[in-house]
Amino acid sequence: VRAATKVKAAVIVVFTSTGRAA
Repeated sequence: VRAATKVKAAVIVVFTSTGRAA
């Protein structure tokens, strides 16, 4: 569960960064 949450959080951060960059 912790690993899944960490991965999900990382994906959200990357997605947000990419969205802002775009």
